[in-house]
Amino acid sequence: MRKLIIILIMFSLVVIPSVSFAAKGGERGASEQAYEHASDQAVFHRVGDWFATVGKSKEEKDKIKAERRAKREAERIRKEAEKQAEGIKQDTEKKSQETLRVRDREREQMATQEMQQAQEKQMMQKTKSTKMTQGSGQGMQKSMSGMGARGK
Repeated sequence: MRKLIIILIMFSLVVIPSVSFAAKGGERGASEQAYEHASDQAVFHRVGDWFATVGKSKEEKDKIKAERRAKREAERIRKEAEKQAEGIKQDTEKKSQETLRVRDREREQMATQEMQQAQEKQMMQKTKSTKMTQGSGQGMQKSMSGMGARGK
């Protein structure tokens, strides 16, 4: 019986945390999505505003709420601007990395072409030199055969 209880406890310790991970891989979780779609009139803003305005007159409440809304709006705009700047920065980095990759590929292609041309030149020189040595060898054979005939 103890073993069964221990197995159930171990199983629950393994299964429960795996269920709590709502986001898969690098996706955003539920709390990030909820915060993204939260408006200025969200509960956590209203509660904060209520605490800030407890015991104040109507004019003071309106003024404090307006200031807090303006701060939240300014913060939201600042964050959006930062996201856009970060996106632009990442785009330019990607483009610069891509241009570097293209340049590297072009350099590699040029280097391989130069190597192929150098190898072709070497092959041409080798064939010329072998033709020359064969030609001089045949000329030597003819001159040797001619000398042999004259010598008799």
